Amino acid sequence: MARQIIDITLALRPAMTVYEGDPPFRCRPLTQKIEANLDTYNTSALSFGTHTGTHIDPPRHFDNQGQSVDRLDLSTLCGPARVFDLRGRGCRIDEAVVRGCDGLGVERWLLRTDSEGWADRPFDRRYAHLTLDAACWLRSQGVRLIGIDSPSVEAFDSPTMPVHRMLLTRHPAVLVLEGLDLTLVQPGDYELFCLPLKLEDGDGGPARAILVRN
Repeated sequence: MARQIIDITLALRPAMTVYEGDPPFRCRPLTQKIEANLDTYNTSALSFGTHTGTHIDPPRHFDNQGQSVDRLDLSTLCGPARVFDLRGRGCRIDEAVVRGCDGLGVERWLLRTDSEGWADRPFDRRYAHLTLDAACWLRSQGVRLIGIDSPSVEAFDSPTMPVHRMLLTRHPAVLVLEGLDLTLVQPGDYELFCLPLKLEDGDGGPARAILVRN
């Protein structure tokens, strides 16, 4: 039986919504293919932030001495993962919610929430996010990566960004994968493959992420 491959990456496009305050995604044609001219071709110039669409937050995002996106251990970004369906649980994902998930021994958590489809709507500050107690509990369980289908694991305008700091600036870091598209994904176990752009000293990196199920 063929393996099922599911792309869980948001398409980068000019009309997409980005996190409030981030630069918009732009794609500007530089050259254009003219059908009658074999010497012509299409190329474009891209402009976007390092935390656009589906992207990885490395430790460098909150620690100037922390690991940058180009130095991440890819074994953390690729491996067994479990998708949890938290739709209907509200935007505030606290310790009680994550404790109630069947996640014992799972190192990569991917959260499908009420915020799915956010990039197709005007930016809403009330997106799904983790609370600090949830982040602490997940770290205590040996989780290595947390993915979410909202624009951030942190509540909007959160003073001192405690969730990001809890996950990214302590050792070992818990990597954060934000802006997933889990609309076609059923809860359960998969193999995750997530490869961010190899940006030298990058504080973040847009990524292509897929799930594979046998």
